[in-house]
Amino acid sequence: MGGIVGRFTFSPLPDTQVGGAGASVVIDIESGLTRELEIQRGVGFEYHIHVKQVGANNNCEATGGHLDADPAKPGVVPCDPYAPDTCEEGDLSGKHGNLEVTPKGDLHLKYIDRQLKFTGDATTIVGRSLVIHNNGTRIACANILPASQTTSANGLPMPLPNANQQDTSSYSSRGGSGSAGNSGRRSSNAHPSEGRFVSSEAMWTAVGSVACGVIAALMAF
Repeated sequence: MGGIVGRFTFSPLPDTQVGGAGASVVIDIESGLTRELEIQRGVGFEYHIHVKQVGANNNCEATGGHLDADPAKPGVVPCDPYAPDTCEEGDLSGKHGNLEVTPKGDLHLKYIDRQLKFTGDATTIVGRSLVIHNNGTRIACANILPASQTTSANGLPMPLPNANQQDTSSYSSRGGSGSAGNSGRRSSNAHPSEGRFVSSEAMWTAVGSVACGVIAALMAF
């Protein structure tokens, strides 16, 4: 199976007040978004921030549903990108579109998400996970954690820190393919920071990072 290597960086907006919402999202996919991997042609890959962290043995099903601090009734209110308040905070592809297939498998995007928060037990994206879906199936997942705690001196992933632990460094998450599962509700038709880890056997080892509020997830699978 071909690999996907990329970086997602979440940074608070300059005008974001303490405890407020708003983030700049930068997506740099270097390779892997190819038609060979895409199940449903022309749809691309859905991606979301999920509530829980990746389970043992890279189990993506353990990440739970999409981050949604104020849940609506499932299926009643569809996600409308022109009215983001109708969307789950973690439904990035519903608000900004799916990761699209390209001839070279690379993709570079940047956008503003006014809903994402870096604080609050129920609202923060820190300590959550980023999951990529292929036609609804969870094909890859990685934790969003402090980058300063994700890589050892030899460049290899370090053990995952406590999910509630925070610092002032950036967030980086690295990973690979995980156990399949279904996405959370209101799944849409369909973007990680420092260092690089290309794992073998299409397996992800999760990593993550918050420095001056910058959060990123770097993944390879």
